[in-house]
Amino acid sequence: MLEGEESRTALMMPVRMRNEGVTDVQYHTPTGEIEWIPIHDYRKLKRRAYGYFLSMIDICAELTLGRNNRAHKVLQDMYQFDHVKSIIQTRELPYELRALFLRILLHMHMNRDPLEPLQIPASTGVWAELPQFMPDQFADLKNLDYPIKQAKIQVPGSLTVIKTFVEQYLHETEGVQNIMEVGKNMMTAEVLKIIQFMLNHGFYTDLEELKLVALPMINMLDGSNDSYSSGEEQQKDKNMEDFLSCNRYFSNGNNDIIVECKTLICQNLLLISQLEIDGKVQIFLSKFKADLDRLMMQKQISFPDPNLAGKKEEAEEKKPRGCLRNFKMPQMQSKVGAEKAPRLTSDAITSMNIKFLNEIASVCNFESESQDAYISVLFDLLLYQYPNLAKGVFELLVRLFTRKRTLLENIMKIQMLENPRSIIVLNQVKSCHSELNRYIEDTE
Repeated sequence: MLEGEESRTALMMPVRMRNEGVTDVQYHTPTGEIEWIPIHDYRKLKRRAYGYFLSMIDICAELTLGRNNRAHKVLQDMYQFDHVKSIIQTRELPYELRALFLRILLHMHMNRDPLEPLQIPASTGVWAELPQFMPDQFADLKNLDYPIKQAKIQVPGSLTVIKTFVEQYLHETEGVQNIMEVGKNMMTAEVLKIIQFMLNHGFYTDLEELKLVALPMINMLDGSNDSYSSGEEQQKDKNMEDFLSCNRYFSNGNNDIIVECKTLICQNLLLISQLEIDGKVQIFLSKFKADLDRLMMQKQISFPDPNLAGKKEEAEEKKPRGCLRNFKMPQMQSKVGAEKAPRLTSDAITSMNIKFLNEIASVCNFESESQDAYISVLFDLLLYQYPNLAKGVFELLVRLFTRKRTLLENIMKIQMLENPRSIIVLNQVKSCHSELNRYIEDTE
């Protein structure tokens, strides 16, 4: 229906931006004429017209859900990125209107090519593509910092502006939600969904950025900060605050949006935790590879004759070597500095890597800030009578108290490829997967 120009003109209420930066919305007068009014004057619209405008924005967001390219082509000119960005950044507009345009922003302008979701957790990797291990970066584990998995393409600068906006919005909430502010709670939920998208698509580059976005979300998790009545009602009845503080654990229809926000926060914190774990897996594998490379260099220098080296390897194979027994050593191309480095043995490599694994597994990032208070908030959230929230909170607690086991499980699940033929097959599978995704986006 929207592909026809006549029906599209009759049904839709597009927006435009004038040269002076004022955003207008198209309005059909009672006589059927088309007028453009500044969106700041939304109060001039009758209640039914304003409700219709909100409903059409919501419908457009749903039509573009899931990278529906057919809907994108029809609607993207009506709600261009700059116009949508201007509306969500305008504080004078009502929260419910800005929340719906945030949904348009996510579905129509962010979740589309060429951005692709990250594979979290990683299940397959290429041994030769592991990053080089830099020992100096891990001398002070208390201030550990390492790169995390990022998008394969550079994130557009226009979307970086949105990243700054949503983070600033969370800081301004100061961790408080009010049950009476329905529109603001709607906008908070949409902001959290955008943060979830950015985490899934590699917008964040290091641990410090993850920490900065996690801390305001943790503040919002604390249900004791939320307000469940207006300020006048609290002044009239001093006992109302105590009553409502217990009543927040149960569903009454009005507080569901607040609980939905806390559920989204739990999902986002789990994503942040998984990104950190993936980074630790890469660090551990990089160190393991570097140690094996050093060991191979020593063997090549000590036994330049392949026959002698083969006899030495046979003798070494008879000794118990734990997890390194069946590991195939990669060939080295450089021997520079091998004589200066201290000699390694298989047992020494195993011992050093076990110690290193224990050290990086114990390191916390966002949980390290007021950890006792964080744990108390999580246990308080378990009292809420909402299964989805309880599930997310329980997963956060398990992740917090089983850091070493979680890291080991992720290391054991990842498959590192050395065979060139296997790597070619992996790249072919990735290519076919991308083509199938594009076909789905273009299909009717």
